[in-house]
Amino acid sequence: MRPLTVLIFCLVALNAFGQNNELSPEEQARFDQILADYSHLQVAKVHRGLGQLISDYPHLNHALPVARFAKNLVDIGKPAPSLDSVQWIQGAPAPAKLSVLVFWTPDCPHCLEDLPHSQELSCQFNDQDVQFIGLTPNDTTEIKAKIADSLRSSATSFPAGVVPEEWKTRWDLSRLPLALLVRDGRIVWRGHPLWISAETLEAALDY
Repeated sequence: MRPLTVLIFCLVALNAFGQNNELSPEEQARFDQILADYSHLQVAKVHRGLGQLISDYPHLNHALPVARFAKNLVDIGKPAPSLDSVQWIQGAPAPAKLSVLVFWTPDCPHCLEDLPHSQELSCQFNDQDVQFIGLTPNDTTEIKAKIADSLRSSATSFPAGVVPEEWKTRWDLSRLPLALLVRDGRIVWRGHPLWISAETLEAALDY
């Protein structure tokens, strides 16, 4: 990964986790390296690095940024959500080698900030068998209208739909936006959509 990309990734990650004073400069530097490895889908290396970090600094097991990040690793390798229950608001996904499920809601400012980023990557990888899909865990009539307005105002063109609200519990969608990268029906990556770079998608295609 290019140095600038690593810097941007780490800054975005800190913003997503919230600024904190729980990590010393040395601890933060090691955590930043784990985040950078994660962006390249080096999951085994991430597990080793995170385990060693917590072994060296046991108090980090309860540090908010580390705990939030570690939650993303739980679903990796599990079967991906079925899209059979999706009510499509815009388009419908085509089969793809890599699917990027972006969970968002039009009432979430951070979600709206992400849409241009996801749209840009969707266009960039349009001919590389990558399919972005927007999903909102709320299927009320009111939210459907807001989704259509948000997609239109943000010029977001990839398929988008709504799923039952119980998905919030099943897939731990308490903090949005959230993205899942899916290969061969299984989750290979989970995290904030703004963490996803071109390098992340390239690594997922080669996963």
